[in-house]
Amino acid sequence: MLQWWLEFRLGWKASDWLLKEEEPVSAEKLVQIHADLAELQTGKPLHYVLGEAWFAGKRFLVDQNVLIPRPETEELIDWILADWPDKIGFRVIDLGCGSGIIPISLKLARPNWDIVGADVSLSALAVAQHNAVLHQTELEWLEMDMLNNILPGNFDLVISNPPYIPQKEAATMTRQVVDFEPGLALFVPDEAPLLFYRRIAALAKNQKILKAIYLELHKNKALETSALFEVYSSKKVIQKDLNGHDRMLRIIYDAG
Repeated sequence: MLQWWLEFRLGWKASDWLLKEEEPVSAEKLVQIHADLAELQTGKPLHYVLGEAWFAGKRFLVDQNVLIPRPETEELIDWILADWPDKIGFRVIDLGCGSGIIPISLKLARPNWDIVGADVSLSALAVAQHNAVLHQTELEWLEMDMLNNILPGNFDLVISNPPYIPQKEAATMTRQVVDFEPGLALFVPDEAPLLFYRRIAALAKNQKILKAIYLELHKNKALETSALFEVYSSKKVIQKDLNGHDRMLRIIYDAG
């Protein structure tokens, strides 16, 4: 994190640490460094201080309207791409797209897919649109409350990393997450931990060409989440992340 910070602010590579340790820092840079330190001391994540995060080797813009990308989301994208070789005309929607890392990463790998990024937050969609420009990708962005709206047409793939953390778990989480990342994208009521997954199952029910759904999960609720789709498909796979947690779910539909 220190190396990333110094590279961002001073342009230092790892090899510069010893070579430049005696070089003076400009007054302007020094002011910025002290400002960064003041923000970091409040618990603010470095990603938000610098306004960027690295995901799958690519730079994405982030602010406090969107989640900081997690490594398991890279694993989800890799799974999707491995399952579906380049198919012309594939229609894909990411529900709760946040900063746009999932739809943009898929578009970069599958440029002939028609991909929609949907989110209830206009502020998050603004970040996603900036990232699309940064990576020179053309996607459709849609303001959508998945709890109350229906899907805008038919899709081959539905993807989502919805809110899934019960509110009571906030007490056990780090302040960097609870105080700074958007609660709208993290938390669900304690009495309805699978709220968004139930809605996704219902939204998928009337899809005519649906081939698969890919979801990120609460590591302790994988079986409960999978059971929600029992009446729609018997072809369900729970995938572990690199830490050995049940973190992803794939549901294959008959159209697939």
